[in-house]
Amino acid sequence: MRERGREGEREGERERDRKWRVLLGVCGSVAAIKVPQLMGMMKREEEEKGKEEWEVRVVATDSARHFLKRADAVELELTSVVSTENGNSEWVSTDESEWRLWEKRGDPVLHIDLRKWADILVLAPLSANTLAKMAAGICDNLLLSVCRAWEFRAGKP
Repeated sequence: MRERGREGEREGERERDRKWRVLLGVCGSVAAIKVPQLMGMMKREEEEKGKEEWEVRVVATDSARHFLKRADAVELELTSVVSTENGNSEWVSTDESEWRLWEKRGDPVLHIDLRKWADILVLAPLSANTLAKMAAGICDNLLLSVCRAWEFRAGKP
């Protein structure tokens, strides 16, 4: 088996006492209004099993934010489901988040930190525009930078 990115873990295995770290990439599609519903389904599954299984962070493109603002009760539902490592109430990372963190050499690079943190990257919804940019190797926003930096050979789905 190949080594995974996290110390002590191997491909196909994970620590039983740790939640799956899901990075949810949301693109600018009208289907983005369904993100709260997706998050709610994950939360209900945890409640049915009586065990917290997911730790989710959201990376949204600027276009996705347009649709997320219009989703019913999006902020209320997402903040109750999405947690961040430092307890921050900011539930969505955007291009602005990356630029705000980095000022000089040696400062954290958000797209690299998110890649290291996550066990799995889910792009839902994936717009045709983002898919085309990925195919062309264009990395002009935080989400595409995370995709470009993703370690497929490390056994990460």
